[in-house]
Amino acid sequence: MTLEKLYAWEKKLHAEVTAEEKLRVSYEKGYSFLKSLDQNGAEPSEIYEAEAEVASFIKVNVSVRAVESVSMRVHKIRDEELSFQVNKVINVFKEMWRFLAKCHHKQFQEITRSKSCVHVVGKGSRKVTMKVEEQIRRFRESLRGYIDAHRGFVRLLNEWLNRNIMEVEDLTMTEAPDIFRVSSEWLREIENVDEVKVLSAVEEMELRFRSLGLKQVEEVKQRLRTERLCKELERKTKEVEEGWGTQAEEVMGPELLSLRESATHETEKHEGVIREINDAVSMSLQECLVHVFEALEEFCFGNFKAYQSIRIGLTETETQS
Repeated sequence: MTLEKLYAWEKKLHAEVTAEEKLRVSYEKGYSFLKSLDQNGAEPSEIYEAEAEVASFIKVNVSVRAVESVSMRVHKIRDEELSFQVNKVINVFKEMWRFLAKCHHKQFQEITRSKSCVHVVGKGSRKVTMKVEEQIRRFRESLRGYIDAHRGFVRLLNEWLNRNIMEVEDLTMTEAPDIFRVSSEWLREIENVDEVKVLSAVEEMELRFRSLGLKQVEEVKQRLRTERLCKELERKTKEVEEGWGTQAEEVMGPELLSLRESATHETEKHEGVIREINDAVSMSLQECLVHVFEALEEFCFGNFKAYQSIRIGLTETETQS
């Protein structure tokens, strides 16, 4: 509501300034014309007529007072209502970052103490891995977007305030209304918080899952190769058993024995790939989550310290509450 109110009053101020400027231009033209008439010895009637027209622009003074009145109203809303709400928002953000830092600290402790044992091999596991990777990517992009939006809002607030302070260039920052100092400190403090570590930790987790997905593709190929050899071995063994009965083991030729060895080798290889994937994901998942939650805790605590450093003057309303 306060920003909407400021917009409405600034719109009115713009209209008043535009009207005042038009009157001023007309007044200056009329005055110049009157001066030229006087200097060139024009007829008194012409001079009187020009004087009357110039005198009609007395509305310029009224317009100037209207501009000053609206401008004062804008400043009052800015220095009282907006300033109070900015202070309130900063306090809310401070508590939010404190709460988030505590939450991520507990998550960090729990994941550090936990013993991870994850099995990610099976039908549809590749799709699940891709979905997890996609969610991690979206989280990283959302976090990056939030950081940019957060800083962008405070930066825009400062740019708007700086346009206001240009109207009174003789004021120093210490003499300017409190909202100027608070907003300047707000921007400086949050821009000093380093987000590189937390974004890198989330990106590393995303890359680990991408690597896991490639391993799962390898596992699928190995499983299909193993299944093909086992089926072929089963078919040929059945053919020999049907022809030789109980003597099948004795009459197996080198081709069938080689096929059995290949099937056994590929089965062991497939089992090894499965163990490798499960062991890797169990270790890397815990390792990544430890780094992610540690980085999130540091990032949130850094923001909390930043907001804690902003010097906010309590208003009478806040003091009573």
